[in-house]
Amino acid sequence: MTEDDAIYVIFVLTAGLILILSYTKEKRMSDIQIFALIGLIVFIFALGLLWFSLKPEKSVSN
Repeated sequence: MTEDDAIYVIFVLTAGLILILSYTKEKRMSDIQIFALIGLIVFIFALGLLWFSLKPEKSVSN
């Protein structure tokens, strides 16, 4: 995982968390629903990390 990939993942996660927090405040969701949403984000993040670790490197070092 390169630095660019890490920055991209952190940016997407932060934006996602901000969107979800604003959505939950607007809809007045229960705690269980909020935890389910956060769990889903963590699951997607873990899948993304797995994909980044398994995909071949873009740059080939000599």
